[in-house]
Amino acid sequence: MRLPPILSQRRRSRSEGRLGLSDADGADFAAEHYADFLREVGAGIAAGRIRYREDIVDGLENAPGASIGMLEGRNFGKLIVRVAAKTLRCWRDG
Repeated sequence: MRLPPILSQRRRSRSEGRLGLSDADGADFAAEHYADFLREVGAGIAAGRIRYREDIVDGLENAPGASIGMLEGRNFGKLIVRVAAKTLRCWRDG
């Protein structure tokens, strides 16, 4: 099955908003500040000072339409495609 061309643009859309740091500078900066970031943002979310929105679409069959809608500005926040309502048991679990 061939994926729609719109799904191949994910990489480009994720690179928006960069501050102009080179990859090496950005990686060093992120590694140095990541733990502080997680602590501060996690506390802000837990306290209700930071809120976020997620647009959840059920079913992998709805992913292409959801991706197109995201690029057209029809979603809010992070777009999540939920492919299973429950966690499935692994074949190794018996």
